Amino acid sequence: MNNEGGLVGRKGPPYNIMNYMRYGICLKMWFVLGAICLMSCSGGNDSLADTNIEKEDGQKTVIIEPISGFIAKETNRANELLLEWKNPSDIAVVEILYSLKGKEELSETINVRVYGERNSSYTLKLVEYGIYQVSAVAIDNYGKRSEKVTISATPAKEDTIDPDIVVENKLPIMIVIMNNGTLGMVKQWQQEFYKKHYCGVNIKSRADFEMLAKAYGVNNSYTICNIDVLKNILSKNHNFKEPVLLNCIIDDNEQVLPFVHPDKM
Repeated sequence: MNNEGGLVGRKGPPYNIMNYMRYGICLKMWFVLGAICLMSCSGGNDSLADTNIEKEDGQKTVIIEPISGFIAKETNRANELLLEWKNPSDIAVVEILYSLKGKEELSETINVRVYGERNSSYTLKLVEYGIYQVSAVAIDNYGKRSEKVTISATPAKEDTIDPDIVVENKLPIMIVIMNNGTLGMVKQWQQEFYKKHYCGVNIKSRADFEMLAKAYGVNNSYTICNIDVLKNILSKNHNFKEPVLLNCIIDDNEQVLPFVHPDKM
């Protein structure tokens, strides 16, 4: 029996051992490459990278809910703003971007960590007084971002003196309250921009600021209803050496100017 180019006792065409080994190696390589491709395709959902879908115009679609109830309040210290907001569910960080109006190129960014709480707050300590643009973006654990929420706010220009400090040190300060018994700024908005459709702005019972001042220890406190009484009290207290409070009752339609347009808040 002729055994050239084949295996002993094997029937059929000649069978080369080297070709058989090459075929086995190639088969194993294709199997490994296929497994690697399957693993890379199935691992996309676990990535922590930003998975926003980019549109043709370069803008990214919003894929998580933004924060809500975003407000900024001045504190009793100069150049401070207290930021408050409500968090959507399943976010990890709120990115806050702020800049002084007219100096947007000097913007600052901070990240506030969220640990599952519904309500969050943060105090911004600003370098100078002015109108600030403050924006917030919610970010989840996968890097997905919400749309930006932006507000404008102005901090206090000077530190506010606590009433207890005023009374304890008997500081010669005259506090004047222009009391119109309404939520004045909101009522002005409704009068000027909403055709006088008033809602929830008239306070039925005015607070007794004279009694409140006496509770703090301000002995010289007065409620004033007309200009003659005001002149008489001012003449008696022109050389005051202790705190004085004047609760001036004015017409409920009296306006305070200038005031902030609702779209600029």
